[in-house]
Amino acid sequence: IVPKVLEWVVGGDVSSLAEPREKLRFEGAWLLCNLASGSCEQTRILFDSGVPAALLRLLQSRATIEAARNGDTQEQIIWALGNFAGDSTAYRDYLLD
Repeated sequence: IVPKVLEWVVGGDVSSLAEPREKLRFEGAWLLCNLASGSCEQTRILFDSGVPAALLRLLQSRATIEAARNGDTQEQIIWALGNFAGDSTAYRDYLLD
């Protein structure tokens, strides 16, 4: 499920889904944020799946900044990254590099 949710968040093809792209992006970011606040094992699976790197790229992308005018999606991404940083000093150091 993580790869599919990550695809929604980072902008894969969602044309077959009824929801607007930004709503899917927000909901996917919300889901990843909540999963990253789970157990250390759950957070490790997300980390190993490349979630933090993808979220960092998305947070820095111009398309995300322009698309999420109210900031809700960015807020979820930042919370998710904070959950990674709070789970492990290794994850924290990765995010700071």
